[in-house]
Amino acid sequence: MPTTATRKPAKATLPSSQSLHDTLASANDAAQLARFTRNTGCAANEVTAADGRLSILQVFEAMRRRGYSVTEPRRPQAQPRPGFTTWCVNVTVPKGASFTLAYHTPGTIK
Repeated sequence: MPTTATRKPAKATLPSSQSLHDTLASANDAAQLARFTRNTGCAANEVTAADGRLSILQVFEAMRRRGYSVTEPRRPQAQPRPGFTTWCVNVTVPKGASFTLAYHTPGTIK
């Protein structure tokens, strides 16, 4: 007579939450880089740091190579986001229009 007992499923090792977080962060970084390169026409190796992530400083260098005038980043006295450092650069496009671009980096610098 056949048994109707159910078998216990094999124990699977689940990924740790840190491993899952790292995987999702890497996928997000890759997606951001893909969108940026697709929208700007820049090659990935032009705008990535040594770790393969999109680097704002490399983006500024790529802009300079394309004829944009980009000042060195400066830290304004007013720092509106606690826990982050705000940086500003002045950008002038080849046709003469200019603007100030602000961005934040994690951590504070005194």
